[in-house]
Amino acid sequence: MKQVRREAVTCTLGATVLTALLGCLVPASVWSADKDDAAASLLQADSAVDRAILAADVRALAPLLSQTFVHVHVGAALIDTKASELDSLPLLKDFYRRYVKSRVATQLYGTTGLVSAFIDAERNADLFPSVPPTVGYHQIRVYVQEHRRWKLAYQHTTWAVGSQSDADEVSKFIYDGKKLRIPE
Repeated sequence: MKQVRREAVTCTLGATVLTALLGCLVPASVWSADKDDAAASLLQADSAVDRAILAADVRALAPLLSQTFVHVHVGAALIDTKASELDSLPLLKDFYRRYVKSRVATQLYGTTGLVSAFIDAERNADLFPSVPPTVGYHQIRVYVQEHRRWKLAYQHTTWAVGSQSDADEVSKFIYDGKKLRIPE
């Protein structure tokens, strides 16, 4: 009887180790249905965030942001929380004439998802003459699943290499719009 139990334990342990190894070695495409669905829903959430921001729609954006949301702006000139991001959103109404994402990449880590993208944008120079009209960004967004929905928890925006932007002018615009004093 002891021999049978020992073999059963050895067999179960071996199956567990093999399953763990396969989980590390087998390409993610083997489990593609769930992963593809999660990646597709992540991109849908990211598109919804973009639409809400571009429309300066506070009501649409609020439920898409995690309670712990943090946005680190270009050069860390400004760091927003959910409340301050929503308060400043009306400033972006008609800010962009063109906003095109490219080289969009996603990565999933369980219930956390990352979206990385380059953004080519043209600002509305009529409304904001002191801000350079064209800009290139690189944006990283981190989403977390809350109640089976993706929520934006973190966004970091930086200048894309080779961007035509003048960071000082853009930072001044951001600070002026928020009635903040530019750090010396």
